Amino acid sequence: MENLRCRICGNDSKRLVKGKCGPCNSAYLRQWKAANPDKVKASHEKWHAENYDYIMKYKQEYRMANPEQARESLREWKKRNPEKVLADGRKQDKKRAKTLARKEYMKNLRLKRQFDISLETYNQMLASQGGVCAICHNPEDHLDRSGKPRQLCVDHCHKSGKVRQLLCNRCNTVLGRALDNADVLEKAALYIKKHSK
Repeated sequence: MENLRCRICGNDSKRLVKGKCGPCNSAYLRQWKAANPDKVKASHEKWHAENYDYIMKYKQEYRMANPEQARESLREWKKRNPEKVLADGRKQDKKRAKTLARKEYMKNLRLKRQFDISLETYNQMLASQGGVCAICHNPEDHLDRSGKPRQLCVDHCHKSGKVRQLLCNRCNTVLGRALDNADVLEKAALYIKKHSK
C-alpha cells in the first residue's frame, strides 16, 4: 500500500483522516476542543443522554467488580466537590422535611376524620401519659411494616364517640373484644386471679 502525505506536516502516513496524519489530527482536535468548549459539552451531554442505560450499567458493574476503588473514587470526588455534597445534603434534607410534613398532614387528617381531634391534641395526650399506655403503662411494642413501634391507639367510646385516652394495641384490642363491657372485663380479671393460684 502506498504511503500518503499529510497536508499539514508533509510526513508520509499509511492512513490519513481528512488529509491529516494521526499526530496532526490529534493536535487539531485538541485545538478545536479548546476553542469550542460549548460544542464539546453539548456533544458529551447528548451522548450521555442517548447512552444513559449503558453508562449506568457499566458504572454498576465497575463498582461491583472494584468496590475499594469505587469507594476511594467517591471520597476523592467529595473532597473536590464540597459544594455539591452540601447542596445534595440540603436537597435530601428538603426531601425528608417534605416527606415528614406530608406524614404529619395525613396523620392530622386521619385523627380529625376518625376522632375529631387534632395532631396537636394527640401529642398533648401522649405527653401527659408519658408516652405509655393508659392501662398497662408500657410503651407500644406492636411494630409497623418498617419494624418501628406503632403509635398508641386513640381509645374512644363506641356509643358516644367521646375520646378517652391513648392505649397500646394490645389493651385497645382487649377492650374492643370485650365490647367495652366492664362486667365482662371484671369477670375476666377474677378468672385470671382464680387460675393463677
